[in-house]
Amino acid sequence: MEEKIKELLLLLFYLNSVEEETPFGKNVIGYKCAPIKLLKEMENSEYIRLRSSREAKSVILTEKGLEEARKLAAKYLEEC
Repeated sequence: MEEKIKELLLLLFYLNSVEEETPFGKNVIGYKCAPIKLLKEMENSEYIRLRSSREAKSVILTEKGLEEARKLAAKYLEEC
């Protein structure tokens, strides 16, 4: 069950994401809405990067995370 929650959380980040220009390039930003334990696991899986500020309300989706989120969108939203 926890794996499905992580998949859907990644999809939720993707569906609610915005692009942000930085001096280092473009970031895709998703907003936090999950327990820190799951966020840390997703960061360890290299799907997201947590912002450095503890108060930050968003995460950065990595290229690996974006690729996986697109697959999940096809998997879960196919019927829509």
